[in-house]
Amino acid sequence: MDLNKLVFFSNTVAKLEELAKEPKFKAIFEGLADRKYSTTSTDLYALKRHFNKSRFPKLSLHDQHNLKSMEYKTLLKFFESLKEIELGKLEPLKSAPRKLRFTMGEESKFGLKELGLFAVGRGGEAKKIDVATLMAQEKTHKKSSPSAKKNVTTHAFKLRPDFVVSFSLPSDLTKDEVLILASFVTSKVKAG
Repeated sequence: MDLNKLVFFSNTVAKLEELAKEPKFKAIFEGLADRKYSTTSTDLYALKRHFNKSRFPKLSLHDQHNLKSMEYKTLLKFFESLKEIELGKLEPLKSAPRKLRFTMGEESKFGLKELGLFAVGRGGEAKKIDVATLMAQEKTHKKSSPSAKKNVTTHAFKLRPDFVVSFSLPSDLTKDEVLILASFVTSKVKAG
């Protein structure tokens, strides 16, 4: 996998987690994570109505209250924050120019539900990769590994203080293959 893509993804998850520290933003992320289906765009007014009228039994009472009382300006600020970290764009609806729609960037393979899951720590373990350590190990490995000549790169990172994970991947790993790999790893997480 391209190391730059991994660093971008890891940094993005860290930024999402930072945004989720704001209680109302956390409630929005929880609401997005709790959606039945994932989408790559949403009408802000429709989302506000959904949050104000729907029930979210999986959420804390505090988060439920924040969603029920959600104001449009808070949603707008939230999606402007996503725009600032280059996850998508805000555009007026063609049918109603005063209303806005947030659309994920074309390069993203994730939908709004997945952003919510990552932001609240339910989207897998990608956020726990120590990027600095990974970069150092990647440089060291490329210099010394015979597998580098075979278009294979071995990656290693510290998952826990007492546990290092290492695996080999093709050097030309595609986004689709990354999603398949992420799905595989996520399927191995025990519930609870």
